[in-house]
Amino acid sequence: MNLTDTLLDYIRKNPGTSYVTLQRVAEEAGFEVHGDMVIAHDQFPKVLFWAGMSDSFATAMLSLLESGRIKERPTALLVYLADGGMLRCPLAKKLKAYSTPHWCPVALDPV
Repeated sequence: MNLTDTLLDYIRKNPGTSYVTLQRVAEEAGFEVHGDMVIAHDQFPKVLFWAGMSDSFATAMLSLLESGRIKERPTALLVYLADGGMLRCPLAKKLKAYSTPHWCPVALDPV
């Protein structure tokens, strides 16, 4: 199974999953997941949804998002704390043009 299929299969079976969990699942399946890639809001590029991804992981996630097979929705910071990871930047209180990177924690659901 390729990385995209691995991620989609997990999200379908576990709606509301975090990027932290998805990276762990992919890594356990033998894929490289850590790197310097970021997924950010299209209109507000300093609003980050996740960072520290390998090119292949980010490409797989963007493919799933852009094809409409999964979607992101805002979630509580506690979801990421429980899953064992978070970004080290301020939380985005709303979608706007921040001057520095801000993190918007999201959960991933199947469509």
